[in-house]
Amino acid sequence: MLKARPLLAGATWLSVGATLLVSTTAAAQGAAPAQPAAEPAAQATTPEPLLPFRGELDLYGGGSIRLGSDFGGSFAERGGALFGVAAMIGPQYGRFVGGLGYERSFLHLQRYDEGSSGTFSEVTRGLDALWFQARIYPVEGEMGSLFLQLGVGPTWQRLTASTAGVASGPDGLLQPSVDTCSAHGSAGLGLKAGLGGMLWATRYIGFHALVGVDHQRHESERLDRCAPGLGAATFFVARVGLTFSEGRIRPEAAPAAPPPPVDKDADGILDASDACPEQPGVASVIPSRHGCPPPGDRDGDQITDDLDACPEVAGVPSQDPRKHGCPPPPDRDSDKVVDAVDACPDTPGVATSDPATNGCPPDTDGDGIRDDKDACREEKGLPNEDPAKNGCPLVQFTDKEIVISQQVQFEVDRALIRPESNGLLDEVASVIKKHPEILKLEVQGHTDNTGQAIRNKLLSQARADAVRKALIQRGLDAGTLVARGYGDTKPIADNGTDAGKAQNRRVQFTILEKKKP
Repeated sequence: MLKARPLLAGATWLSVGATLLVSTTAAAQGAAPAQPAAEPAAQATTPEPLLPFRGELDLYGGGSIRLGSDFGGSFAERGGALFGVAAMIGPQYGRFVGGLGYERSFLHLQRYDEGSSGTFSEVTRGLDALWFQARIYPVEGEMGSLFLQLGVGPTWQRLTASTAGVASGPDGLLQPSVDTCSAHGSAGLGLKAGLGGMLWATRYIGFHALVGVDHQRHESERLDRCAPGLGAATFFVARVGLTFSEGRIRPEAAPAAPPPPVDKDADGILDASDACPEQPGVASVIPSRHGCPPPGDRDGDQITDDLDACPEVAGVPSQDPRKHGCPPPPDRDSDKVVDAVDACPDTPGVATSDPATNGCPPDTDGDGIRDDKDACREEKGLPNEDPAKNGCPLVQFTDKEIVISQQVQFEVDRALIRPESNGLLDEVASVIKKHPEILKLEVQGHTDNTGQAIRNKLLSQARADAVRKALIQRGLDAGTLVARGYGDTKPIADNGTDAGKAQNRRVQFTILEKKKP
């Protein structure tokens, strides 16, 4: 007689399946016609479910422990694992669903010993169940639910056995032997009951957990001469998995549309804020005039007569109520400084706090000569009768020459420099010293055409030599300076006038050579 005892259970494992939700949202509805601007937009409603019933699809895995005094030992010796799928339907928005489910279980390993012969068998068992099950939701909410689940249905047991023993060989010696067999039992009856909870991640997907007891009754006799059947067995079972649901939550009804706003005079201003609801009017920041016809505007300056200080004459807005709607003060030069306080009413300028310069052009370089008369606006300079030199520095350095705004003064018909030109030559020497890149500078002497040409050339050469000597005395290198007289050969003005002759009598400083950068 075989005696059964539990030896080793297969390792417990959990598997959680996942699938796409077997439902879709309702077909997109056409956009509602636009509402009037004053009417608030309608709130979105919950979409209608596609299915006319409540449907749930479960994918789950779990573990089991066999109960009973004959099956003591560790969890591994009594435990098992399972996975399954179930589909249930019920009334739309109801709290009851029922349907079918399939479940496969992998149970513990058992060993059977035959004490007299030393033969033993190891049996691996499994169960397949087709459940007719129902689920009741006594507590149902947006985020979570509690449920009671019951099931009944046929179950089938399966097993695989390996038998090891000792047998006599052809030579009469004992040899080990191993035989393997598989068997399936006929259908048994299964019952299950449990309590569970659901945590809804969305309207359609939730995570469920269920604990309960399963009882199954199977054959206990040896199956197909392989190994004894499971017999009656009770299990404590925990199941966890995903639930896909449709038709669970009733759609929210759309809020009632507000009554249309009233605007009896059709002026675009609702009667609730219209001070003149029976007369078409215009908007106003003054509540007592909002929606009322506008006051008259006799002068057509867009400032109503009730606010216009000059209602008969077109004017401009002003912060001063006494001037609001009145013509602006005259400003001939359009520099935004009115003529009454403009020191230069015919020349555009800038506003200043000094009445003597208010409205006049600025003096950018601060040399006391206004920009409109200053030939060198960015450099401080001196007054000069020549408009091209007025406001320019006494001496200017350029790329090709050193320009002087005054002429070197000589005694009449002589090469003797007058004392009043000493300051000018001091400034010329200072500028040259500031530019060591000058390698060669020509001091040119020029005259007008009065007298003989040969005499004019000699005089211009003598004057150029005198200026060169004066610059050397001021510390300049003699090798840098070259003096040359050109007489009357290079006039810059008309010698037919006294003013032209005065311009032609001059000294110039031309840069002949510079250091290469």
